[in-house]
Parts: sequence; structure tokens; C-alpha cells
Amino acid sequence: MSNVFMGRARSPNGPPMKSEHRDNRGNGGFSDPALPVRKKLPHEIPPWIENDTLFFITVCAECRGAAPLCQIDIPTRLWDSIRHRADMHQWWPHLFLVMPDHVHALMSFATVPGMQRTMSSWKRFTARTIGIAWQRDFFDHRLRRDESFIEKCHYIRMNPVRDGLASRPEDWPHIWTMVGALGKSALPRQDKEQAHGRDGSPSRPQINPFRPE
Repeated sequence: MSNVFMGRARSPNGPPMKSEHRDNRGNGGFSDPALPVRKKLPHEIPPWIENDTLFFITVCAECRGAAPLCQIDIPTRLWDSIRHRADMHQWWPHLFLVMPDHVHALMSFATVPGMQRTMSSWKRFTARTIGIAWQRDFFDHRLRRDESFIEKCHYIRMNPVRDGLASRPEDWPHIWTMVGALGKSALPRQDKEQAHGRDGSPSRPQINPFRPE
């Protein structure tokens, strides 16, 4: 079950957040200049997603401060598991980024099985098949109407830069959207063919929601 906090909560990567009915950790502050705000998501959403509700998801490895998620092929295997559940019509990953000890994602969830069951099932699966020890639960923040999808994308992409792991966001390899990899050499050739189709076109008619800086 995702963590729920009353009053003012502090996210794992940012300052306290303004409280409404409840606060879900995972919404960090922005140290970079704000980007233009768009009221609607600038991309297609599959018809099996019944609304455009978007969640900022953070899942942390049990061993914080180490790099259990960036070992060998683990980032690519995590992305493969994300795509597989998209093919199963459980969620739609607008953006997915792997950091050394946590992952960030912008996700839309199908009503059935829903966010809670889908996230719990994915964590169990990756723990069993990849050997990842996750922290209990996860952090979710539902984007409100006045929050910008582009700003959240920018915030997520800047994580490796803020942590000193990359000089530019596009230099970090472990980041994907459903139109493919955004970082340098993030996918082997065969995975790129799977993501884009053998003719180089996207496997789904999606529009990249942003371009690298």
C-alpha cells in the first residue's frame, strides 16, 4: 500500500509539500527554472486508460546509498518489465528513470487492476526475477490540474545531474518513454528494435512529450 501522510510531509528528494486531504511523498521541489505549463498531456494515451490521471511514482531499493539498481543489465530488465505490463494494459509509462537506489516514473493506470495492485505485483515480480530488495510500499503523488507534466518530466530527468552522476540529463542512459530510450546507449540494438519496430518507427503511435535539452 502506498504511503499516506497527514499534515506536511517531506518527499525523499525535495522540501515539504503543501497538504490537502492527504499528501503522497514523491513530489520534489524544483530548483530549475519552471518550464511552460501545459493544461493537457502533450501525447496520446491508450484508449484503455479511462482518464488522463497521472501519478508521479517513486520506488526505493532497500539498500539506499549503494547502487543495486544500476548493476549490469538491471535497468534494461526493469524497463522490460515496465513495458510488459503496458502490453498487458495495466499501466502506461509516460517516463521511467532508474537511479542507483530508486526509480522515478510518470504513470497512468488502468482502472482494473488499479495502481495499488499493479505496483505491488510489479515489485513482487522484480524482486523474484531480478533479485531486487525493495523498501516496503511506494510513494505516489497525483498531479493536480495546476501542475505541469513538462515540469515533472524536467524534474525527473535532472535527478542524475543533481546527484553528480551526469553533466547533462541526456547523458544519463537509464531513462525511457514508450517511444524509446532518451539517454545515450540506453538500449541494446535488439531492444531498440523491439521498442521502435524493425523499420525504426515507434511500436505505438506515441509522441515524445519533450526533447532533450
